[in-house]
Amino acid sequence: MKNNRNNFGDNLKSARSKKYHTQKAFADALGIPYTTYSQYENNKRQPDLELLVKMADFLEITVDSLLTNSKSDDYLSLVRDAMQGYVWVGEKIDFDSDEKNLCKMITRNGIIEISREWYNQLKQNLEDKIYEYVNEEVRKEITKQRETMFNIAQKAQYTMESRILCDSLKYDYSVINKIAECRKLSEMPKEEKIVHIIFELYFSGISCKGDIKEINDKLVRIFQAICSMANGLVGEYEEYDFSEELTQEILTKVRNYKGKRNYVAELYLKQHWNLFDEEMDIMRNPFETMRSLFYTYGLKNLRYEYSAAETMEDFIIGMENNPPII
Repeated sequence: MKNNRNNFGDNLKSARSKKYHTQKAFADALGIPYTTYSQYENNKRQPDLELLVKMADFLEITVDSLLTNSKSDDYLSLVRDAMQGYVWVGEKIDFDSDEKNLCKMITRNGIIEISREWYNQLKQNLEDKIYEYVNEEVRKEITKQRETMFNIAQKAQYTMESRILCDSLKYDYSVINKIAECRKLSEMPKEEKIVHIIFELYFSGISCKGDIKEINDKLVRIFQAICSMANGLVGEYEEYDFSEELTQEILTKVRNYKGKRNYVAELYLKQHWNLFDEEMDIMRNPFETMRSLFYTYGLKNLRYEYSAAETMEDFIIGMENNPPII
């Protein structure tokens, strides 16, 4: 530990504040004028040896700790306090230390010696544990705040993107927001739900107008029907009326929708797919293909699937060789 012998006043002030709230209270305890004591803490004068020993005794620390501000002396005070609790009636502790022992406890059956070697090992263990504890607490606090910052930034990012998409597609953001509120079962953050709903409307060719519940129910049925068809689950979810005829009808309408291509929406998809313009040109009927792929896998899964392919062309060829819907 770093010694601080040239700053006795600060060491004295630090030790004094733990036992006495004011300089005057400590000066009164020492039996010296307040103005004289104040000069000690301000490094304007130094106490003689007798007063220095008295200060250390009143503060329950060693003289060396006043001179060096050594943390190990704080441990010594704790050890002394703890040992007092283990003294039986008729026993006493001798804190007049020697070179080998920190202190001795005189018992009826003999002398218990607390060696300096034991104390030094205790200090080392304490320092190690304190470091580990502080290190872990710092890690947890920084991780917690980083996670909070990331979540806030991610929500802000989704909100900004969804508003840009709504403006581009002439959608009413407040309507999309209400549709997102209908989906209470999903653990997905609301801001992310909104972006997904925008793409569901966009790729389904459904207008962002009308009764909120009706719009949401229609989107849920379309999406569930396509997922059902893709996974061979037709007829397993009766509450959605997943007949093969209905599913095929929905798929046909989705694939044949010839609405205007919206380049803002497609640029957003390209950003999340990490696509280049030339890769978009490779795709056959890219607008329809994207719609089909989006409904089959969802935006996040598409990003994961595409990362395994070297080029978008490889990805599309793979999808055509093993089509999930068609």
